[in-house]
Amino acid sequence: MDFDSTVKLAIYTTLAETTMAPTAAEVARQIGENEPDVLAAFQRLHQKRLLVPEPRDPSRIRMAPPFSGVTAPFLRAGSRYSS
Repeated sequence: MDFDSTVKLAIYTTLAETTMAPTAAEVARQIGENEPDVLAAFQRLHQKRLLVPEPRDPSRIRMAPPFSGVTAPFLRAGSRYSS
């Protein structure tokens, strides 16, 4: 698996398991790599539209579709609140 795919998998795994978006530092620790390399991967994934970093802090993830790191106005299918 290439480096960007490894980073993406770590992001999605963390989001699915914790419902929280990991930071670049957390991903770096998780995969045993250095933070600058993970930040570069975040940028490449953003260019491919596979994640959206926080506007003022590219080490934090706002969204990694279909997951959102911030509260969104959309409800989960099957939710007792959905129509």
